[in-house]
Amino acid sequence: MFTLVALIVGLMFIVFGLAGVHYAPAVVKAQDRLEVALFDSDELEEDERVKITKGTAAVITFVGFGLIVYGLV
Repeated sequence: MFTLVALIVGLMFIVFGLAGVHYAPAVVKAQDRLEVALFDSDELEEDERVKITKGTAAVITFVGFGLIVYGLV
């Protein structure tokens, strides 16, 4: 049972992580438009914020792969 849950959650993490990597520039623009940017983000340029968002999404993707491997073992 736990194996199935780990596989499903891992797959969801991978999908959301890859979507986050792909849509990172749009997410940053939406944050600017809605004025919900990070605390003290005035110091960061838009390119840096996109890199941070992509990095976070990549970590989520790797966690998803880890969960899938854990579920298969």
